[in-house]
Amino acid sequence: MVFSALAPPVIALAAYSVIRNNLLYNNHAFGISLFSTDGSHGSSRNKVYNNTIVQALNGRWCLNIPKSKGNGGSPVGNVVKNNILYTERTDKGSIDVYSTAAGVLTSDYNVVVDRFSTNGGTSVTSTLAQWRTFGYDTHSLISTATALFVNPAGSDYRLTTGSPAIDAGTNLSPDVVADIVGTTRPQRAAYDIGGYEMP
Repeated sequence: MVFSALAPPVIALAAYSVIRNNLLYNNHAFGISLFSTDGSHGSSRNKVYNNTIVQALNGRWCLNIPKSKGNGGSPVGNVVKNNILYTERTDKGSIDVYSTAAGVLTSDYNVVVDRFSTNGGTSVTSTLAQWRTFGYDTHSLISTATALFVNPAGSDYRLTTGSPAIDAGTNLSPDVVADIVGTTRPQRAAYDIGGYEMP
């Protein structure tokens, strides 16, 4: 699916969902938000795989996992892999999560910016190096839009030749076997990161 400024961001309110192969760009709110307002529990045990999220300059975090405000428990067990989580906004970043306690989040093999939050997005609290001390994103990498995409200024978010996202992902079969346009994954030695697989 492709979501732009004219469409709402992906919001997961369920559990055990697979959110895969989406392109979200020019979002002025969050990219993907896993939360619960008044449900029996937070949005838990979801798989967020092979999405490309490019936030608008005034957008919020690419991935938001806040503490539940209702009576149920907060989100746990969410897995985030093979995503491009990109924003140029300097006071926001790739992922904000309410807690780094064991079991809340598994995240790796993503392309990110060097900004994360461990206080629910109130502020940037971690660089990628600091974020890794919590056990997150060991194999992830930092990149720029021009290095990643064919034409980010023109909203063409396919991977460009030589993109660091090519062959940098992990195998997510059977949950992900093709990309956003139906190209089989992988095309080479490993999965590409993001919604598009370089043919």
